[in-house]
Amino acid sequence: MAQSFSMIPYLAVLTVFGLMQSASSLECFTCGVFLSAPERKCQGEATLVNCSLTDGPGCLFVSGKSDDGTFYVMKKCASKTEKYMKDGECADIQLESKDGTKFAGSKCYCTGDQCNNASIERLSLLALVLVLFTSLSNINTLSARL
Repeated sequence: MAQSFSMIPYLAVLTVFGLMQSASSLECFTCGVFLSAPERKCQGEATLVNCSLTDGPGCLFVSGKSDDGTFYVMKKCASKTEKYMKDGECADIQLESKDGTKFAGSKCYCTGDQCNNASIERLSLLALVLVLFTSLSNINTLSARL
């Protein structure tokens, strides 16, 4: 009698190994530091890098608008100084222009793949849309009960 060979255990092991590999890598966009960008975004194409081995681990998006109307923009892997931040959290910081003038900015931390791609305005808009959607869902649920 011929012995049957089942591939299922081997496929399961390969699948688990593949999931562990993808779960252990974190890709973040990097660009900047741009001290006088005309818009709140990277100049040219941002580069994707593996940030899973950094002290963070996470991604950062730092930006601010200076008095002359230009923007400070930087995207990078988080460092151990950002470990205290929660996923999706933004903190007010002080930035400095080329001439030494100080101005307000923000530093946003996130932990998902390519999560620092969006600008702060788009992240805020997304949060607003989610809040509105949740509110409308709750109103519809209450109306249905009445």
